[in-house]
Amino acid sequence: MDALPEDVLIVLAVIIGTAAGAAFSAHASRQVAAIQMISLLGVMLAGLDQPFLRHYLAPVLVFTVPFCLFLLYYTFRFNTLMKQRLTLQLRNAALLADLTAEQSRLQQEIAERQRNAEALQAAHDASLRAAAAKDRFLSSVSHELRTPLNAVIGFVDLVVDIWPDPLTDRQSRALESVRQSGRHLHALVTDILDYSSCLQGDMPVNCQPVLLQDVLPDCLTALQPQAQRAAIQLPDGDGFYPGRVLADPRRLRQILFNLLGNAVKYNREGGVVMLRIAPDGDMIRIEIEDSGVGIPPMQRDRLFEAFNRLGREASSIEGSGLGLALSRRLTELMGGTLDYVPADGGGSLFILALPSAA
Repeated sequence: MDALPEDVLIVLAVIIGTAAGAAFSAHASRQVAAIQMISLLGVMLAGLDQPFLRHYLAPVLVFTVPFCLFLLYYTFRFNTLMKQRLTLQLRNAALLADLTAEQSRLQQEIAERQRNAEALQAAHDASLRAAAAKDRFLSSVSHELRTPLNAVIGFVDLVVDIWPDPLTDRQSRALESVRQSGRHLHALVTDILDYSSCLQGDMPVNCQPVLLQDVLPDCLTALQPQAQRAAIQLPDGDGFYPGRVLADPRRLRQILFNLLGNAVKYNREGGVVMLRIAPDGDMIRIEIEDSGVGIPPMQRDRLFEAFNRLGREASSIEGSGLGLALSRRLTELMGGTLDYVPADGGGSLFILALPSAA
């Protein structure tokens, strides 16, 4: 039986509509596209059973099968790319959210650091003002103390030296104690004034060639009675000490007396103080070593701090904690250096380096 043209048109319309639906469904989902492809092929295969359609469907099927396979491949590929794109969009959105949160946190941290920096600057300025006020106070008080101290020491010397009536032993010991205490306090006031002048840049330093032979023997001779009381062996005060340095004679004597005095005060009973002098390039190196207990490692960083006696405040050893700080500052004003290293035997070794005047 021959097919009517209307039947053929209807079948072709169904096939074309199914193919169009499959093509459009490729943009929807892989499941829908697969169903449409299967439906299309099913319709066409079913049509092959009809003799009147076989003549039309056979050539169409040859082109439809590759088309369906290509459409399925395209559908799967398109959906995979869309899924990857969606995943990237979600990941970018998450990264953007994290970046925004991190940026907000960094801005808060920067603001916090700015506030801390301003607070630290304010505290630093306040500490500088307090330090300046302290220096002015120390300088003023020291000046006020020096005049009456000179009067006390002068009157005690007058009583001891030229008092017409002989003094009893008790009176002599009392006056000698007053005189020694007055001299110690006078030396402390002088150190405070000198240190305050160094900090304010008002310390006059007159550097000139100085023979160490003209300075060291006087310092050693002055310390000899103190060393003898503790059976401490000092270098020979009458020995020859080579070297000529560029320094202020008065300040150099003050530095050497401080260093040698510390080597005696903080030495052990029956100990030794060693003195070595040697050229070191364009400098003269003066080493003062003692055989005491030395300085603990955790306290060495604070060794040259003013008014810091490193825990010796409660000991019977006199001192203000200004000697080393003042000595280093004076050394620097004269173009030299003052450093500390542990001695090999466990004691202390101070190294004073001054410009050579040779």
